[in-house]
Amino acid sequence: MVCLRKNTNQTQIKHIYIINKPESHSIPHKLLRRSKSPLQKRPNVFSLQTYQITFEYGPPQLNLFRYVTKKASTLWKEAKEKCILKDEGEPIEIFHLICEQDDSNVETCLKRFGFDDYQLDKMSETGLKGQKESVCLVYFEEKFWKTMDTARVKTIRHTTRRFSDAHIFLATVSDVQKGEAMECCKKYKLCPTANVISPASDNTAFYGAFYEILNKNLKKFSSDLETRTSTRHIHATKCELNSLIEKLHSKNVSEESPLTKQCLEIIEKSSKNGVVGYRLFENELHIYGNEQLMKENEKRVEIESSIKECFTGQVHFRSLEQVLVPQCTLKCGDCLRNNTNGKMGTIGIFGKMKYTPANESVQTVALSSAHVISSGDIACSSTGVRFGKCIWPESGVNIHDVSIIKIDSSMINSLKRTVFDEHITIDEIPKQNLLYRKVIKYGAATQETCGSITKIDNFQLFGNDVMAILPLDSERPFSTNGDSGAIVLTKFDKKYHGVGVIFGGYLDARGAENKSTQNETIAIFMKNALDRFIGDRKMTIEFDKI
Repeated sequence: MVCLRKNTNQTQIKHIYIINKPESHSIPHKLLRRSKSPLQKRPNVFSLQTYQITFEYGPPQLNLFRYVTKKASTLWKEAKEKCILKDEGEPIEIFHLICEQDDSNVETCLKRFGFDDYQLDKMSETGLKGQKESVCLVYFEEKFWKTMDTARVKTIRHTTRRFSDAHIFLATVSDVQKGEAMECCKKYKLCPTANVISPASDNTAFYGAFYEILNKNLKKFSSDLETRTSTRHIHATKCELNSLIEKLHSKNVSEESPLTKQCLEIIEKSSKNGVVGYRLFENELHIYGNEQLMKENEKRVEIESSIKECFTGQVHFRSLEQVLVPQCTLKCGDCLRNNTNGKMGTIGIFGKMKYTPANESVQTVALSSAHVISSGDIACSSTGVRFGKCIWPESGVNIHDVSIIKIDSSMINSLKRTVFDEHITIDEIPKQNLLYRKVIKYGAATQETCGSITKIDNFQLFGNDVMAILPLDSERPFSTNGDSGAIVLTKFDKKYHGVGVIFGGYLDARGAENKSTQNETIAIFMKNALDRFIGDRKMTIEFDKI
């Protein structure tokens, strides 16, 4: 724009540049540089995205890395809470990927290196500030190398420079591009040529960088602990950390097994005599025997002597039951499956069985319904894990019997003995005191339910009284298939009393039209059933809490 101004002496002409209308006028070079970003100034430069990768399941080569990192990270965080630690020693399991902004590129690259299950986070300029030492993988497609120029190199350098101390690796899609990438690295010094990886390359250096960084962090963590006042917690942390460091150092150490071929052959042959397995702990060999072998001292000593002739370390015999406990928790009200005929019921209650009158031998037992399981049958959980063997009654013909299951010694520590955490009393209660009384039970099928005893007089089966129970909630049965064996409880004087054991459902004696009995549960009297067992076997049972 030109503005003319006149005065008496002369005409002055002033030139004024209007910056907000660049379409009509040239813009000074300096102003242009201030108004545009570097990427806008060079439209041919591509844009890059940095991703932070946290992986759950990666390549097998990094299994040990992730294991040690997870364990050490937990130790570091716990120690950080107890005392002030330097942040630089924290073990981290992340790495970074730099590529063009294309999700397919990310997936292709990570899949190629064996990362199947991972979390992907896009990193901003702000988020990249103060990044610790990490592995940084740069991945480009084939077309990238054909259009490589100085501007692109500057963009890569600008992106990677944000990592203060990164182990940079350049991944190519083929061996042809690897040669071009190596030339590029020599010319522009993007990363060492040894760090250029093609699909056919050995990725040892790439995976090794993860371990190198972890090693450094563990050393910093260890050094930091050394400066702290020694406490019980610090000492325990040091021991655990040293164990992890040793495990890490043993990664590349291939040790010959101290178990010779002759030694393994002896162990294998001894399986006929009760040896069920072994485990080597450095210079200690633990031989696991079944219950029978652990009782036969002579045979055990003979096997041990044979092994010692070809093994220089210590040999220990262990009962398998002492070292291997099935991870199956059993509790009152859990499902019971008869492994012989497949019938399902409920574990009513646990207790300790004693011989009378001496009471010298004590065995852990469970109680259930006789029609579910009887003598000689194997008792299993719903998942098929054996937990005991039934020792009473001889058969399930008499519905008024309860079944007594001897719990396997290996399962005793797996018992969760209570549901309500209440002691129970088993006494004879007058029938009139039970009629219409509220009762509860906990069964495998319907869990905890409430009901009332609605029939107790003039109701017998096979010459003995039984009780009928109706649910308090008409929409929900008191029991159903799978609840047989559950204990029926009521309360007197603030104490729980075991009055019955569930046998089955309603008797359709009056026809299906009569709905008053359709939700009935039939239970036997618990005390009567136990009296028959005690009288026959001369044993008593002291029940646990229910």
